[in-house]
Amino acid sequence: MKNCLRFIGVSLVMGSVLYCGPNGLAAQAVRDGSGPAGPASGQSAPLPLRRIVVFSSGLAYYEHAGTLNGQARLNLPFKTGAVNDALKSLVINDPASANPSVSYQSEQTLPQTLRSLSIDLSGEPDMAQILSALRGAEVEIAAPSPVSGRILGVEYRSAAVSPGGGETLEPWLSLYTAGGLRLFNLKEISSLGFKDRQLNEDLARALDLIAASRKQDSRDLLVNLPGSGSRQVSLSYVIPAPVWKVSYRLDLGTGGAARPLFQGWAIVDNDGDTDWNNVELSLVAGRPASFIQNLYPPYYLSRPVLPLAIAGAAAAEAHDSGYASSSGSGESMKMARNAPVRDEMMMAYEAEAMEERVYAAAPAPAPSVTGGAIQGAAGGAAGDQFEFTIKNPVSLD
Repeated sequence: MKNCLRFIGVSLVMGSVLYCGPNGLAAQAVRDGSGPAGPASGQSAPLPLRRIVVFSSGLAYYEHAGTLNGQARLNLPFKTGAVNDALKSLVINDPASANPSVSYQSEQTLPQTLRSLSIDLSGEPDMAQILSALRGAEVEIAAPSPVSGRILGVEYRSAAVSPGGGETLEPWLSLYTAGGLRLFNLKEISSLGFKDRQLNEDLARALDLIAASRKQDSRDLLVNLPGSGSRQVSLSYVIPAPVWKVSYRLDLGTGGAARPLFQGWAIVDNDGDTDWNNVELSLVAGRPASFIQNLYPPYYLSRPVLPLAIAGAAAAEAHDSGYASSSGSGESMKMARNAPVRDEMMMAYEAEAMEERVYAAAPAPAPSVTGGAIQGAAGGAAGDQFEFTIKNPVSLD
């Protein structure tokens, strides 16, 4: 983690800030877990990071801006815990791209994709298990002379008895060749290759996915901009960030005529993988309302299963009991049958009431009190918060 200590000057101010990102086209989020995303051509260089606004509530606003020429693919790395906020707040401003998109791998991409390939490496199989699952595939082995054939299966045969008295089993590959069935000990096979082009491509694809999954705490969002020509492009997002901290110094001086000096210093942390190079840094004091929506994991809805209507089949009919002791028993049975309907109505009413409480109008902000002097940063009140803007660009390498 990289950190920075910046002088922000004296501040005895209270207020609020309302920060809005650049106007632009909202990005369309598309999951892609089976192949490369975006166009095959176009530059793949990141936009420089231009502006950062760090809130004391644990959020930060990041803005990238620069010049692009033609189609472009921008790779944005995020921590796994920040993907939800990035998908919720990402804004793209590209005047030449009518349909920008964002491609990313969901949480279930790796196991689902590995299982969908013709060579399944999802369960960390060994060589014998891989070959056993590919029965019928045509291979060429060197054992030690080259032999071609189709995989019939893998069987285990007893080998020499170990010194401890236990029996050792060795896997043998059974091949159907032009000369008939042949058995080969796997430990005596020096090389093995598949003759099916699709099998080789799926094996390479599976290994690429497994290699990319080593980044456990990082996810990449690939922004595809299908625009043309040279133009100014910007994109912004809000993600979790370390809270900026402040410390104060009071220097009373040594002489009788010395004026007291009161300083405020801000401590800012950069816990991301992207370096800050001459960025405009603003620090916001206050706690704006924020929430998290689980947009990253996939969701599925269950649907009722209806029985098939078979012509001529009589449906079973249930009758009420004819030995009710009183009219109260029939009424209680009727209420029991209507209980699910009442429960659904009550749940809908509670959900509507909760929604009204959530979206109720917020109270008007309290009047702000301004004052003090700013030396190392420019400050301004905006509502219930206060924003410091560092005068000089900030770099954290």
